[in-house]
Amino acid sequence: MNRGVRRYGDEVVVACPYCGDISGRHHKHLYINVKLDKFFCQICETGGTLERLRNEHPRVLQGLESQGIAAFIEREKKAKLIESHPDLYAHPKQTTFLERCSTLVRPSSTMSTISGFHYLRQRGMQRLDIQDRMCGWSSEWPDRVIFPCFENKRPVYFVGRLFRGRGPKWKNPSKQICKEDGLLPKGEVVYNVDNFPTPGSIIPITEGVFDALALGGVALLGKRATKKQLWKILSLNPSKVLIALDREAKDRAEEIERMLRFVVLTRIIWPPDKFKDWGETLKLTVFKQVELLQKIGLRVVIEKVPVSGLGSEFYAPYVPLYTEKGRDPIEDLDD
Repeated sequence: MNRGVRRYGDEVVVACPYCGDISGRHHKHLYINVKLDKFFCQICETGGTLERLRNEHPRVLQGLESQGIAAFIEREKKAKLIESHPDLYAHPKQTTFLERCSTLVRPSSTMSTISGFHYLRQRGMQRLDIQDRMCGWSSEWPDRVIFPCFENKRPVYFVGRLFRGRGPKWKNPSKQICKEDGLLPKGEVVYNVDNFPTPGSIIPITEGVFDALALGGVALLGKRATKKQLWKILSLNPSKVLIALDREAKDRAEEIERMLRFVVLTRIIWPPDKFKDWGETLKLTVFKQVELLQKIGLRVVIEKVPVSGLGSEFYAPYVPLYTEKGRDPIEDLDD
């Protein structure tokens, strides 16, 4: 056993087994450096690799292990291996928030996913909508339904809608989550922007996710539009833009119109009188939705849509990415 082991930085100092440290009982002179894989005695000048020391005097290292120095030695060895072979000892990639979410397309047996799924159905979303929008649930936000936002088919942001309990209706990811997961700042995100691949579309600009789903448009995820958001919308080359904010956001709607009216044909539209916002129109029957969408200038086709794997089908309004040529149907819309 080696008693009185001392450490100096990266080195461990013990009594030399080769010369017995003849200079004195309390003076140790055998230096062991794990990083360099070397040992050396300052008295007898014996040195070499740790492998030699282990073979010739195994009790030296055993003594170190008995005094808890083994953990230090192993850490140094591992650090050396990682430095020489970084690919073999690379840390596994951390999963993102969205990768940890559970899907709501086929709700599991947990009450949270079932409740989240039924909440979306009560809000008027069809099963196919829930599937296409990749709505999810996370134990990290247990009382919210997660709506991911995509650009070029890559997730760039997400928001959470409260479906039970108390708290703000909508929740945004923290700056730390955005940094860790490589997400965009909220001011650069346009929800549903990926669904307009064809130039010449009529694009409704709305506030929230449900508003965008109801009109087949994009959402600013708030009342204020940043220049980067408007630039992304204009980059889609729309033929017309419908500014469809909530009624209490009249000033914001007029501000957006002033920013866009010299670039693209623009019109402000308001929700029907009996509805607080456009998202509530999702609860209308399919044919009522069609009638409403046709009033704001969108050519709508009703399709019988089978839901794969769910054993059911439903009638759904389909909004093509263009309108009929000729008279502008927006002019018939009452403000």
